[in-house]
Formats: sequence, C-alpha cells, structure tokens
Amino acid sequence: MGTTVEPFDMESNLALVAGVAAASMVAVEAAMRKAGVKPGDRVSFVGHSQGGLLAARLADSGRYATPRLLTVVAPLGTFSPRGTHPALAILHLDDLIPHLGGAWNPPGIPHEQTHSGTPA
Repeated sequence: MGTTVEPFDMESNLALVAGVAAASMVAVEAAMRKAGVKPGDRVSFVGHSQGGLLAARLADSGRYATPRLLTVVAPLGTFSPRGTHPALAILHLDDLIPHLGGAWNPPGIPHEQTHSGTPA
C-alpha cells in the first residue's frame, strides 16, 4: 500500500470503491482530453476490474453523454448509479475481484453471472 507513481495502484482501487478522487480517474480523463474528448461528448464506457469501476464512476459523473456502460469483473460493490444510461455488469462467480467492492451484486446495475472457464 501507499502512494506510488502508478495511477492504477491499490490506492486508486480503494479511492474508487470509496467514491473519492483517484489518480486513475485523473489519468484517464487526461488521456480522454488528449484524444479530443470534451465534456458533453457521447462516450460509451467499458472496463475490466479497476477499469470497470473507473468506467462506472466516469459514466455516472455527468461530465459526458453516456449512451451505455459495460463492466466485466469489476469491484462495483455498493456503487449505485445515478444516471439513466443503460448498464450491464458481467461477473465471474469464481473470481475474487467483484467481492472487493464490499458486496457481490451491484445495486441498480443489471448483471450477468457466469463462471470464468478456469478449472477449479
């Protein structure tokens, strides 16, 4: 634990789960600006693991017109979206990561549960 130069570190994981400012969010929004994405632009957010929770937070920020959100094995836990965009969370029943958000089923986000295909 502790602060690192890597914006996608455990500190960012914890900040995103807690719903507070995270270095990973700052890094992604800087990359979006560099790519020409402006506030109000239509952005479909897709993310895996920490990226899924980051995508959910960005989709819900209200800074972008979000037509859809897809997360895969993300620690969404107690994240409850406020936006009206369609969303889907894919969860692997045999994966630890979704549990790290504090709860298994994200409230307010339809989810599909499946096994990862990894032998037990």
